[in-house]
Amino acid sequence: MVKWLSRKDHSMRQRLRAKVTFEVVKGEKTVTQIASEFWVHPTQVLELKDQLLSMLTELFSDRRKKRKEDKDVLQVELFHQIG
Repeated sequence: MVKWLSRKDHSMRQRLRAKVTFEVVKGEKTVTQIASEFWVHPTQVLELKDQLLSMLTELFSDRRKKRKEDKDVLQVELFHQIG
């Protein structure tokens, strides 16, 4: 039987993941210390860190691409208006 998380449980899990990831990125504690503090496995801590770092690179690269696409679309619309 699959147990679905309530919104409250899901929100709490997201906050926990954010806290763990923030602690590991700060670099003030070891992975083992963070894992024991938040009651998670050290592998999970490292996976969250890797996930965040990969998302950061996508975040900044996608912004530039999106801005260029928006600019191109706007330019085409303006050319159509001008004639």
